[in-house]
Amino acid sequence: MVYSSETGTAGNIGALAEDADVFLAEATYQGMHKPWPAHLSAHEAGNMAAVAGVETLILTYLWPTLNVEVSIEQAASTFGRTPDYATPNRIFDV
Repeated sequence: MVYSSETGTAGNIGALAEDADVFLAEATYQGMHKPWPAHLSAHEAGNMAAVAGVETLILTYLWPTLNVEVSIEQAASTFGRTPDYATPNRIFDV
């Protein structure tokens, strides 16, 4: 399992996540407008997961004012399948 938080695209988190069973990826933004480049968009998180060849992508750090379904769709567009998402008190079997 690999976890990213406030990594942005400048780091090499994709190499760390290579062939991971689970990639828990921060996906703060939707679209390409990013006021803080140290955060990922859902699109970028999906792309990193796809390039790394991870089995399961779980989005986290989603802003509460955003529509979760939009983040899921944007991540799926680059990941190639539907990611899951973390919420408070949610438990995943890893």
